[in-house]
Amino acid sequence: MLNSQITLSCPFETPFYKWTRPDYPSHFLDETKNLTIKADSFGVSGRYQCSAVNGFGNSLAEMAIRVVDYNSPAIRRECALSRDGKINKAGPCFLKSYTDSELMLTRYSGEDVTFDCSSVTADGRTYQLNYAWEFHKQGLGEAHSSGSPASRLIRRSNQLGSSSMPSGGPPSNPLAPGSGGRNDLARFSESQLTIRKVTLGNSGEYRCTVTNPSPDPSAAVIPKIERSFQLHVIRK
Repeated sequence: MLNSQITLSCPFETPFYKWTRPDYPSHFLDETKNLTIKADSFGVSGRYQCSAVNGFGNSLAEMAIRVVDYNSPAIRRECALSRDGKINKAGPCFLKSYTDSELMLTRYSGEDVTFDCSSVTADGRTYQLNYAWEFHKQGLGEAHSSGSPASRLIRRSNQLGSSSMPSGGPPSNPLAPGSGGRNDLARFSESQLTIRKVTLGNSGEYRCTVTNPSPDPSAAVIPKIERSFQLHVIRK
């Protein structure tokens, strides 16, 4: 919660610790077992890593923080809520917030684009979340349902909680004519969708749905969140 104090605890026992953020690898935060953070801005949101160093090597653990403002109407589209309007303890929140204008992306043909739906549960877990993607081509009417093979881009379990392109160099544009079609997207990581060298045919809506496949057994509905990006590709 905004303006609250958060303490992260490294799960290892060792004489030496090092806390960092993957987005700022050169910035060391602390060298103790527990890291206390003042959540005074939304910029505190993100992934945190603790490295435990001992005589046998390094052990690494990753946690995540999502700072929210309960008084903001944006919380309804950033986090899964329970019936009483509070954040669902079993549900995910997007790690990064976007304004409406930031969800509208413009690229020249040949450029790359990345759509980010990285999420975290209320207990700081970034792994074992399910990500599903849909694509609605610009100018072709309503988007297909998420269960339709024609529209489903990828539905896999994010076991590692991190996003990385497959090894062996950048793949071809997964939605470009003649490139292998939507099935190529199975090679991409789940929380982030990257398209290399976009073409005019990539213009349209990209929608992600994030669910927690292992909520509380008493939960009547599996909590989920959705986000839509609009991509406009301009011919060079």
